[in-house]
Amino acid sequence: MIAVIGDKAFYSLEDAKKLHKLQYSAAEYRNLMDLAGGYSKERMLDIFRDRAKYLIERGSTLNNPKITPEYFMSWPSITKDHAGILRELIRAWLVSQPPASTSATEQATA
Repeated sequence: MIAVIGDKAFYSLEDAKKLHKLQYSAAEYRNLMDLAGGYSKERMLDIFRDRAKYLIERGSTLNNPKITPEYFMSWPSITKDHAGILRELIRAWLVSQPPASTSATEQATA
């Protein structure tokens, strides 16, 4: 949130709209104000969480197709040691790739 709108003690309606786009009506933006004419950092964090939840549930951006849950069904379930498992998956992928010095023509004919 701070990377998008900065670290402030008071956030304006414009800040809230920059963070959450047009997901709320004008009345909803007004009702969420917890300071006179604006928002506290805590309230902006609530708005930011709401935006993140919306984007995750939507599952895509306007330029990308929706990714269905079925797409992830064959993926390994990572419930612990996230970094270690991610390293192993990347290592396995790197090993499966052709050497960098191989030309595109050589790769296509291999």
